Amino acid sequence: MRCYNGWSYRPYAPVTDLDDSRPYICMLQPGETSLRFEWFDDTLTQPYTAHIKPLTGPETRTQPVNDSTGVIYGLAPGGEYKFWITRADGTSSNVRRVRIGFIPGTVINYLHPSDTQYAFSGSFLCSPSLVRLPSGALLASSDVYGHATPQNLTLIYRSDDEGKTWRYVTDIMPCFWGRLFLHRGILYMLGISNEYGDALIGRSDDEGRTWSTPTVLLRGSANSSERGCHRAPMHFISCAGRLWTALEYGAWRKERFSVGALSVAEDADLLDVNNWRVTGFADLDTTALIGDGNFHGMIEGNLAIAPDGSLVSLMRCAENTALLFRYDKNDPDVKPEFVQTVELPTAHSKFEIHARDGVYYCIGNRLPLRNILSLYTSEDLIRWTFIRDIENREDEDKDKVAFQYPTWLFDGDGIALMSRTAYNDANNFHDANCITYYHIPL
Repeated sequence: MRCYNGWSYRPYAPVTDLDDSRPYICMLQPGETSLRFEWFDDTLTQPYTAHIKPLTGPETRTQPVNDSTGVIYGLAPGGEYKFWITRADGTSSNVRRVRIGFIPGTVINYLHPSDTQYAFSGSFLCSPSLVRLPSGALLASSDVYGHATPQNLTLIYRSDDEGKTWRYVTDIMPCFWGRLFLHRGILYMLGISNEYGDALIGRSDDEGRTWSTPTVLLRGSANSSERGCHRAPMHFISCAGRLWTALEYGAWRKERFSVGALSVAEDADLLDVNNWRVTGFADLDTTALIGDGNFHGMIEGNLAIAPDGSLVSLMRCAENTALLFRYDKNDPDVKPEFVQTVELPTAHSKFEIHARDGVYYCIGNRLPLRNILSLYTSEDLIRWTFIRDIENREDEDKDKVAFQYPTWLFDGDGIALMSRTAYNDANNFHDANCITYYHIPL
């Protein structure tokens, strides 16, 4: 068979499964009493039938499907089901698992904790990223992670109706912690090959449907127990003629992260590794700094231009405590310097900051846990004011409910936002089963 070194697949499958010509279910979106689904089949053999069967109880329901999307109504709230599609010759897709029930926001995609479709990468959905394309469509991504799994698959989704409905676009492999971004009208993805792996960048010229072979920007580790490249899907910022984005080097199992950043000249070819620079990596004894004797991850930095014009980053660290670092915007090789701690209630989990009209906006999880998602503002990146909760489920099970790792953008008079959401009996609050979308007013 022909070898292939591209980055996009529809869908990705291990090389031993490339001759698999079965129908493929690419998206599931459970509702309170319904299931929306999307699928495809290259053979185009008609007719097709959708099958849904409770794990216990009544017999299988069937429904003809003649389009790539469909909806099954009249399902039991809280019901656990198996779902699959067959074509006329009897060939069946993989059997998917789904739990029916209400989920806040608009569900982009759902993955049941017991679903094995993406077992080669993981079992839970993570790392949301969102961009508004020049055409006006919204493009989103998330990856699939797990415990002691490769964690290297990213899924791409698209909405052409302002986030009301979403469709599957493609898979990217390998890609973890990926960030979609536009530069001079061109779409890029910056990600890591796997947990603590290589930093990669690729480009799409057709709004995310296909992707170039990725360029390796920095080598990491092939072992999730060892230190390597680390980042969440953090945004890019333009400063002093360069694009900058946060990057750490470390590993949770080593209880150590060092703070840095990647950058490239704005007029450079972003796919040429020779045009990129990585700062030195700064270390800091966060245990001594915070003073409670616990290890605190110095990770997921939000780059921003401070009121004095300097390039800074607010790092996630501990409960109510972020760390402010300053970069040399004129020398992309210099490692950042620690400036001070900042009182910020969202600093115990990933948060995202953007600025507009002299005001900094932060969305993240205010204390105590991740079942509250909140909006804060600041005029100086130091003093933060609570504005309102976007989601507040503090009366629901904190061990099973979360709206976390928000990614967002200013969108007209409001905010377009994605959440890594644990709801409707997720494995736990951390191991999310949904990626959801919101549009909220400012």
